[in-house]
Amino acid sequence: MSTYSPSGIPIVGLGADDDGNGWLSTFSPSGKRLVKLGTTADGGAMAIHNKTGEQVIQLAPDEYGNGEVGVFNRKGKGRVYDSQ
Repeated sequence: MSTYSPSGIPIVGLGADDDGNGWLSTFSPSGKRLVKLGTTADGGAMAIHNKTGEQVIQLAPDEYGNGEVGVFNRKGKGRVYDSQ
């Protein structure tokens, strides 16, 4: 389910993946996803995208319940930091 601008570009999206995990996304005026909040098998998750739509930050728990932060450049190179 989505809300669209008058010109048909998505503004907000709400849905679930094939595993039943819910998500909520917001989009830029050009239709690029900027923020995605959701759930995974391990808990809640958040992804931040840059202005061109590439995911550059991830926040989520790992399979043991510890927090992880992933920070990446626009080409996907980066690092995941855990709470250990």
